[in-house]
Amino acid sequence: MMRFVTMRAFAGAMRQGARMQARPWVRTGAVTAGILGATALAAPLYLDAPPSTERLVQDKATSMALPAEMTAGKSTLRLVGLGVRTVTFIGIHVYVAGIYVEEGALAESMRSLAPPADLEAQFAQWLERGVPCAVRIMPVRSTDFNHLRDGLVRAINVRAKDARKESSPYLLTRDAESVLASNLRDLKALFPKSSVPKGKMLDLIVQRTDNAYTLTLQFDHKPLGTVVSNVPASVAALPFAMPMHLLLAYVGVRPDISAPLRASLADHLHSSLP
Repeated sequence: MMRFVTMRAFAGAMRQGARMQARPWVRTGAVTAGILGATALAAPLYLDAPPSTERLVQDKATSMALPAEMTAGKSTLRLVGLGVRTVTFIGIHVYVAGIYVEEGALAESMRSLAPPADLEAQFAQWLERGVPCAVRIMPVRSTDFNHLRDGLVRAINVRAKDARKESSPYLLTRDAESVLASNLRDLKALFPKSSVPKGKMLDLIVQRTDNAYTLTLQFDHKPLGTVVSNVPASVAALPFAMPMHLLLAYVGVRPDISAPLRASLADHLHSSLP
């Protein structure tokens, strides 16, 4: 059974475990839309097409619904929370976001969780262990890919800015800065220049395989591409990887993407799933 710890304790444990390792680290990033380069990596994880019948969970604020389960190969990802993203200064609903976690890891972890939950630490642990996680975004009103892309990039930049602080549990070195810039360019290149109708689905699937974090994008069940961030096997702090931090942006307090989503996650991870 996995024991729940806070983000600070999680980072401290990693530092202690890597005390004999040199602190500096280097990693490289690559975008994969058919070619992975010289680095051998596991195949990207894609969500399967939905069955003809599926159980849906409705967001009360928008009446939009997301599936309770999604499959990706042999994995079943379970919805653990959903909530609306709102433009706060004018109160307009932008999209509904749902967070999914691989079912087996979820059942193991929920038995040991005790409130108050540090959601970011919990999801960081899942991702570090290679547990597949996903974010499904469903626009409440018609929008375009540029708008969605820019929002994701802003969220990553906020996370990176926080990681540069001395008190951060994450390690963002000069080499990592270069990789992050490359990853952001790759991410931007995956978005087509077209509109996104209301109710269509943009999926962000994140998984760690071996020494790499992979972010796979799908739109309306069709692949857009993959961004890969290689990380060292052992480091003296939790490395900053763009795919990981894009998902953590939705569950952490920074940036404040959706308070209703975080409340839903905290509620369902300590009681019953949606």
